[in-house]
Amino acid sequence: MHPTIPDMQYELTTQKAVDVGLIYHMTRSFHKRHWTKLVLAAGDGDFFEPVQNLVEGELYLVGSLNAISEELRPYARKIFEIDKEPLHSAII
Repeated sequence: MHPTIPDMQYELTTQKAVDVGLIYHMTRSFHKRHWTKLVLAAGDGDFFEPVQNLVEGELYLVGSLNAISEELRPYARKIFEIDKEPLHSAII
């Protein structure tokens, strides 16, 4: 139900191919800015190949360890686990 218009129903939409868009912009940014560090707050295995090809410098992964792909982990200089201290208490 809409918060200010009681007769209007919300429409739930799901966006598809978000990973493709993120990978496109990540690749574009890399080629324009030539960054050497990447902090990725996604652990999806779909990022494996772009990360493998783009990250010549430092990769930091942020997320829950059980949600970060096994394929991405070897490329990370460090993994910041959001469900462990000190990050856990900082985000609650």
